[in-house]
Amino acid sequence: MTLLAACKCADSLVLAADSGVGAGGVMLQEQKIEYADGHPIAWWFSGDEALGHEFRAWMRARPWGKIRDWQSLRDLVRDRAETLAEL
Repeated sequence: MTLLAACKCADSLVLAADSGVGAGGVMLQEQKIEYADGHPIAWWFSGDEALGHEFRAWMRARPWGKIRDWQSLRDLVRDRAETLAEL
């Protein structure tokens, strides 16, 4: 089970998640919340760790300064998530 929490503060948004990842019956510690330096975007993963790492690498490779708006980002993420789900 993944636990996520978000709290809106006066001048910020606080995100938190547990760090446990199951791998073949063994629990490991992993950073689940990721963010793009200098840009107002954060994401996390739950479930298949390999797909989480693949998505992390894809998100970090985005040209954040060239993303026009949130709808464009949503469409990019949706398309990538659908591709990863097919793997």
